[in-house]
Amino acid sequence: MNLWPLHLIVNWPLFTIYICCFIIRFHGKNTIRYLRVYLVSFKTFRCAIDNAKKSFYRSFNPIFGKVGRSASELVMVELLKTKCLSVLLYGLEVCSTTKVHIRSMDYAISSCYRKIFNVKFDANVWFCMDMFNSVDVHTMLLMRC
Repeated sequence: MNLWPLHLIVNWPLFTIYICCFIIRFHGKNTIRYLRVYLVSFKTFRCAIDNAKKSFYRSFNPIFGKVGRSASELVMVELLKTKCLSVLLYGLEVCSTTKVHIRSMDYAISSCYRKIFNVKFDANVWFCMDMFNSVDVHTMLLMRC
């Protein structure tokens, strides 16, 4: 991983903004990290969700490790909703998300439900999510905007 500092001066009609961020080169992809959101150099304005998913798993796994099977499923789902989903959805209101991004984030959430309820099939996961009033990522993004 190589880091290069990038200093931008944005001139707007009323004021000038000086932005300092880092360009990070990952396997040939250029991304800019600004306010914990990774922006990808592409034809359109896009966010990189790989780091958001890593942070989501990084926030869920310690909670599940400490509380895990000793707490009820209701407690684990509420902890997932309040503590972990905000990490996954941070900064996605400003970025255009594709179907691939939404499916990838849905898979991350459903894998956590698989761990909580110890189920394997997608139909069972979606049934558990429905019973606990959990919605998919697309609906969450629409509700947040």
